[in-house]
This record gives sequence, C-alpha cells and structure tokens, in this order.
Amino acid sequence: MRRRLPLATSYPDPGDLRDVRWRSPFFDQDQDSNRTMSQACKLMARGVRREVILYVPQTGQDDEDGVPRLQAPKSLWTTTTEPQKQTKVFSLPVEDSDKNQRPWHAKMLGLRGDRYSALMIGSSNFTCAGMGIGPARNAEANLLTIVDRSSFAREVGAIEQVWPKGTLIEDPDSAEWLGAKVEDEQDEAMGTPVPTVPRDGRNSGR
Repeated sequence: MRRRLPLATSYPDPGDLRDVRWRSPFFDQDQDSNRTMSQACKLMARGVRREVILYVPQTGQDDEDGVPRLQAPKSLWTTTTEPQKQTKVFSLPVEDSDKNQRPWHAKMLGLRGDRYSALMIGSSNFTCAGMGIGPARNAEANLLTIVDRSSFAREVGAIEQVWPKGTLIEDPDSAEWLGAKVEDEQDEAMGTPVPTVPRDGRNSGR
C-alpha cells in the first residue's frame, strides 16, 4: 500500500498548494530525507511558481570563511532545486528573547495556497517515521489548523505571525551540510532552566 504524508488527506485542495514551510530539529539521513522531501513536493500545485522554505539547525559558529554549518542532510536542499520552485533555507534559533540558550525543539509545518492556509504543530519531525511514509511509522500527536483565506483573513494573519524568525542562509549550496542530527533525549537538558514561580504567581528571583 502506498504511504502518503498525513496532510495529503488533510489539506482541502492539494492542487492549490503553492508554499510549504518546515521547522524541524531532526531529519533522516540523506536517502530517506530525499524521499520525505520528494513526497512533500509531489503534493504541491503544478504549472505555477512554488516556494519551499526550510528551517534547520545550525551548529556552533560559522567557520573562518563565514560558511554556515548546518546540522541537516544536503538532500533537503538539492531535492527542491528545480524550475518553477524557489527554495529558501533558514537556521533555527538557539536563544530565546532574553538571550538564554534554548535550542529549537518544536516541529511546525505551514502550508499556503490561493484558497487556504494551514498550520500543523506537534511532535512530528520531518522524517519518514514522523510523517508516516515508511514501513516504520511513529505514533505522533499534532494539531492542524486550516483557514479559508477568502473568508477569514484575520485568522490567516494570526497563522503567519506564529512563525518565529530565523536567519536566512544566503547561499545554501555553499553551506557545509553536516548531515542529520541524531535525536537524543539529552538535548532536552541543554536549555536554560525555567525559573520557578511560587503559587502566589510572583517570581522568587532564585
């Protein structure tokens, strides 16, 4: 039986789909990432200008030559470079607004066409197992919101504002793609602890 991405049956009109945005800290290795991205691109409209935006982890600082080091497989980039498809790559944030170290761990998928906008937030990484397109599939929990762009313009704006800003990678082809980061529960402990708030709601300052 052919495996399909979850949103292949959830998005109201896949033939209308022009823009796809992914935010994921973890990916498959090259071969499977190529497969996952190919399946996602097949959902998009044909014969029109399309856009794919990828948000991936950037490890450490750029090297001495200023080349960004991306913790993701390069097949994510090469699979999407074709006529009538514009691809942009951003690095995920590693700090919160107070400059605390908080590596990005959320998973988000945004879809946009002429008629609809959709946003999925949940546990699914951009992997075959996370997207349900392989023999081994994870049990994931995601919340999908779909908005009719013509009838609910305000809600469309709210969906757009949910996306945190990233840093644009100016030349992804020249970046150093280090391959997929291995998902490790120890990554959960890398962030700055959240301050304890007493029951009266006041921060103790400790």
